[in-house]
Amino acid sequence: MLLPSTDAVKIQNCPPQGCTEVDINWEYKPVCPDVDHLYLTLGDVFNTTTDLSVTGVTIKELDLNTKYRTCLHAFDVDDTLLARHCTNCRSQPEVVDKLSVTNVTDTTAVIDWEPPICPTADEIEYNVSYSKSGNKRSYITTDSKFQWTELKPAQNHNLCVTVLHNGITSADPACVDAFTLPECTDFESETLPKRRAIAASTSSLEGGIFAGSCLFAFTSRQGAN
Repeated sequence: MLLPSTDAVKIQNCPPQGCTEVDINWEYKPVCPDVDHLYLTLGDVFNTTTDLSVTGVTIKELDLNTKYRTCLHAFDVDDTLLARHCTNCRSQPEVVDKLSVTNVTDTTAVIDWEPPICPTADEIEYNVSYSKSGNKRSYITTDSKFQWTELKPAQNHNLCVTVLHNGITSADPACVDAFTLPECTDFESETLPKRRAIAASTSSLEGGIFAGSCLFAFTSRQGAN
């Protein structure tokens, strides 16, 4: 007989699907011939299968933005526990969608986003923040666009947006990196808007490209989490 701590069963992943569904995928190793059926629990939801070749199931009608303790059990025909593996699964978190950063200069950057795909309430606020070398700044806004100023030139800044309800954080933040450009000279600062317009009309810089001069714009995009 196996002990519950063995790896005869293991939950491999449990990605959310839509807003209220979770796909749970597992691995079963037939190291014990006494295993008769598998029993899955997710919160107070359960699923049983005697087909040991089945390696996944979709659990539906879950609560939004909720973490569930999820366990897969292997039992013999007398319902004696032979093996077990547990992890945490959650339905789609309430995070902003399509977070992106544009118009990066040596000291500024604009971030914009779309509301969460799966909101848990109608009224939403956003906490926009970044931390760099112990210097942390954050602001609360109801808009879906924010311009950062007074950033450090020629550095990477991790810019984050968190959904709030009545001042309470709903889920982990969505973040995107912004590489500020080298510090502009007075001449470059005066001509930057015109030069950026010319550059934008001829080409587009996407991804983690670090421009060698403050005369070039930078764009980075991040999809939904």
